Amino acid sequence: MLLIAKLFRFCLVGGTVTLIYIGLYAGLRRLGQDAVASNLLALGVAVAVQYAGQACITFKRPLKNAGQAFRFSVMIGAGLMTSSAMAWMLAPLPGIADWAAATFISMVLAIQNFVFMQVWVFARTGVLREDLS
Repeated sequence: MLLIAKLFRFCLVGGTVTLIYIGLYAGLRRLGQDAVASNLLALGVAVAVQYAGQACITFKRPLKNAGQAFRFSVMIGAGLMTSSAMAWMLAPLPGIADWAAATFISMVLAIQNFVFMQVWVFARTGVLREDLS
């Protein structure tokens, strides 16, 4: 039951972060900002909110933890590599719409991120049994 509650909180934080990213990106574009700058700013804010939300709400960990923040950064980098590789592999396939590829990549990243967060980024050292529940 604890894992289901944690998954629910993970999805709630992730959904909120997605809405923040979309809203900020679209708002900046509407204000005339170029696409790359809009993406970088929106993504930076979204990653910061994701760290805070997943730490405090999903995994109930303190924000001020340099090792945890570093592991989170590595996880973000791994996600960038995964999404880039998947986009590179899916793009040339005929019949796959861009929105479908992006949705599939997002689903894979959500699973990858949850696993990384659960077993490494926010894991309590020495309390593996509790972390798996």
